[in-house]
Amino acid sequence: MASRAITLGRLTRAGGSGPATALVALSAALPAVAFAALDLPLALLIVLPVGLAVTVGVLLQPFLGLLGVVAGSQIAGLFEAFVPVIGDGVLELLALLVIVGLVVSSHRQPRSERFGPDALPLRLAVLFSLASLVSSLNAMNPGLAVDGLRKRFNLLLMMWLVVRLTDSVKRLRLMIIALVLANTLSTGLAVVGWATGYQVVKPVAAEDEEDADRTRQVGAASQNATTASRMMLAGTALAAILGLHARRRRLYILAAGIGLVGTLLTFSRSTSIVLVLGGMWWMWKLRHHRRFPLLVTAAVLGVLVLLALMPAFYYERLAELRQPSDDPTLGRRLGYQLIGLDLLQKHPLLGVGPDNYRVHYLDFDYRFMPGRFLVARELHNMYLSVTVETGLLGIACFAAMLGATLFGLARVMREQPGSELACYAEALQFTLGLFLATCLFGAVETNKLLWVLLGLGTVVAVLGRRRPVFGLPSLATATSTGSGR
Repeated sequence: MASRAITLGRLTRAGGSGPATALVALSAALPAVAFAALDLPLALLIVLPVGLAVTVGVLLQPFLGLLGVVAGSQIAGLFEAFVPVIGDGVLELLALLVIVGLVVSSHRQPRSERFGPDALPLRLAVLFSLASLVSSLNAMNPGLAVDGLRKRFNLLLMMWLVVRLTDSVKRLRLMIIALVLANTLSTGLAVVGWATGYQVVKPVAAEDEEDADRTRQVGAASQNATTASRMMLAGTALAAILGLHARRRRLYILAAGIGLVGTLLTFSRSTSIVLVLGGMWWMWKLRHHRRFPLLVTAAVLGVLVLLALMPAFYYERLAELRQPSDDPTLGRRLGYQLIGLDLLQKHPLLGVGPDNYRVHYLDFDYRFMPGRFLVARELHNMYLSVTVETGLLGIACFAAMLGATLFGLARVMREQPGSELACYAEALQFTLGLFLATCLFGAVETNKLLWVLLGLGTVVAVLGRRRPVFGLPSLATATSTGSGR
């Protein structure tokens, strides 16, 4: 994958010599003026030109900014830890710059292409946003509903940007590489934190816990260990499939190995269960591979080594699953589901409004529910959470969006076997499948990574309608022929 570096001259030619030169000159002159006139701190004088340079680059090349947004969705914990005041605002600001750059440069494209391709998952995402808007009319807390709508609108914009700007297989390849690299950074930090005892991003305590478990690693994915685990699992699954039949497969295999260790170090029981099921699914798909015995042997040895490294308390947490009544965490989650089902019965069509489950959770009528705390909590099941908050109307649109994305990936794998696009379709299908399985244990419908994966899945389906791109064998072809490739 050879790509030429983007030089200042190319950027100037891409955006027009006058505006680009003026912006570059401004980025160089403003720090000096600020230092002389305002006596600003040195740190600001370092950050300011970097920020201005990034602004110029994104405005002239919006796709570069989108790469940053996609990679940032996998290392959101760094923003939560080091810029807690604005948090997700960093990625939202970068996405805004991408939109501005796209608007500025769109005049050079045909009018029919300015809004991007017509894709069914995007249409269903818009319908889901409209259903969320209608459901907000039932909200007991309008302020929380407005904040929930803002999150969903931002996620819809991000999904649209991924589909709009990823208009070639080369750009799709860069997107996937950015995700894998970001996940390797995150899981690598988790491994280093476990080995050295120093955590760059420390896990935060849950709202109903007295203290966070500092033995759990979160890498750079999130300050919440459970959220971090499902994000790490997604990046690891993506690298694992690409390590079988993509270019530079050894690098992908290395990334998958680091990702597997980092994911397990989060000590998340739900993610571990999904990981085991995903591994069994993966092995079943590889059953006709000529190196299947070697892969099974390597997998078994790897699992034994990892199990030997796991601390004793991890096995104690797993053993508690045999006696759910003795596990307070499972008791709390049972209470979440029961409250959600009761709310769904009362508000079946439109739901209780975005982000309003937590308001009803504190209702006096639910005071005797299992494990209930006097702290607002989310419903730890994405599918039930979407149903409760947006009603049957919202979950219908949401489920149709997920199904359309998975169906589009399957169609590309079926119609273009042996293509590079089919390779990415298979990797995204496996990744999205595992991520959606982990969503049974968490309300993560507003997680950026989910919408990035949906956007990339839509891109594969759109590119698959245009033309086949040959060059890499798909896993289905490799297993059916019995070859290693």
